[in-house]
Amino acid sequence: MITSTALTVRANRGRRIPLLGWPDPIPAHSLWTQAIGIALVLAAGTMVAREIAPWNLVALALTSPVALIMLVTHNRALASQGAVDATAESRP
Repeated sequence: MITSTALTVRANRGRRIPLLGWPDPIPAHSLWTQAIGIALVLAAGTMVAREIAPWNLVALALTSPVALIMLVTHNRALASQGAVDATAESRP
């Protein structure tokens, strides 16, 4: 998931990425890397559920906030530089 978010941030340099919805442009490999990342995190969480019971939930809970922090950091850096809002450009 972090790789997918990094691809999205790299493809949208200089443009704000919406936190809800789809960014424009969407990188070519972003969707399948995100799907594989989610599947691996969930599979790892279920495989070790009996051995380290509470910690697998912590690992699952930390995956999405890391991606969210990456997007918020990207958007704040652009806001401090005075970048154009890409979502406002696409609205009629």
